[in-house]
Amino acid sequence: MTNKKAIIVGCGIAGPILALSLHRSGIDSTIYEAQKKHSDNMGLMIYLNPSGCNILETFGLYDKVKRVSVICNKIKINSHDGKNIVNFDQSNHKEVFGVHTLAIKRGDLNKILREEVELKGIKIERGKRLTNIENTETRSTIAFFEDGTSVRGDFVVGCDGINSKVRQIIMPDALPPKFTGSYVIGGMTDTIPANTKPKNTICFNLGKKSVFIYHLTSMGQAVWGCDMQISKESIKEKINLSNDEWKKIIMSRHKDDDVFFRKLIESTEQKLVRLSIYDLPTLPAWHKGVVCLTGDAAHAVTPHAGQGASLSMESAMTLGKCLRDIPDTEQAFTKYHNLQKKRAKKVQQISRRNVWILSYKNSLQRWIRSVLFSVLSTTLRKKQEIEMYGYKIDWNKKVHSN
Repeated sequence: MTNKKAIIVGCGIAGPILALSLHRSGIDSTIYEAQKKHSDNMGLMIYLNPSGCNILETFGLYDKVKRVSVICNKIKINSHDGKNIVNFDQSNHKEVFGVHTLAIKRGDLNKILREEVELKGIKIERGKRLTNIENTETRSTIAFFEDGTSVRGDFVVGCDGINSKVRQIIMPDALPPKFTGSYVIGGMTDTIPANTKPKNTICFNLGKKSVFIYHLTSMGQAVWGCDMQISKESIKEKINLSNDEWKKIIMSRHKDDDVFFRKLIESTEQKLVRLSIYDLPTLPAWHKGVVCLTGDAAHAVTPHAGQGASLSMESAMTLGKCLRDIPDTEQAFTKYHNLQKKRAKKVQQISRRNVWILSYKNSLQRWIRSVLFSVLSTTLRKKQEIEMYGYKIDWNKKVHSN
């Protein structure tokens, strides 16, 4: 498949990976991004498992990403009072999977991917908010933007996230994203007690009313997040609260937990990040005609499995391979869905299960959770690691249409 023009909508994670995949395959593409300026300070940290890091390695980006990341050698799970329940050792990931597991600021990853796209001569058009897509009689398609411009291409791929405009256009009857009840608030601070600096470790603290997560950045800051269960109505009521007011709410939820949490919260001066966590119901298909979806637009998952960014990269590269090897665009889209749908469904199931487990509220549920973590988790974790992290896409392996 050559001499074709791809219209990519969205320049987050999936969009640049798809553009790089198509570039390797000799397919021209342009990325159309709704935001006029890229924010390299956006979001908190994201987790990159070996399946995603191996894709970065394929494009020669793994070392560059690792330099501004934290290697995650351990996951530490504590009870609300700071007592250790279980630790998961990840120090062998490099030996087993060929790459480490990393944690990186979302903005830093986006910047590296965007710069690589531009280095390859792939154009990024900013301030292009999609309004409509029309197919033509010649099996090409036209994308229309809010600024009055339009562009014609051979196919469109929506990489525009969980609230995808592309998905809304081609699948108007699809179920919308569903609020999970999980609301994450977090921030960063330079003030960290010396005896609590968890080097190369992600710490989960199962509080009585919220889950508290923290670890260090590559610059030595502590990044933390509070994952609480809350109603949509309560979020709306609190939408205009200040940083200090939110900090008081978070500290009150952890008043019976380890005092260390409150110290991190109190010392955070920069603006807090607030995220309502949504889950996308499984779609029966990921394309219609010559318009396709990938990344969160196709299979958004909650962050509770730590696999969302890696899954987006996996799907984007798989789609690129299918378009490389299968001449007919719609057949390539169908093959891509067939290859990735089982994988995406599995990650979604794990994410949904983890949301449920972490939302336990009463003391009996929390006690059962702690016992399950300490008794069963090590064995189950190793099995899950092989299944999730050992998923490696071979760029050089040809994709067949049948």
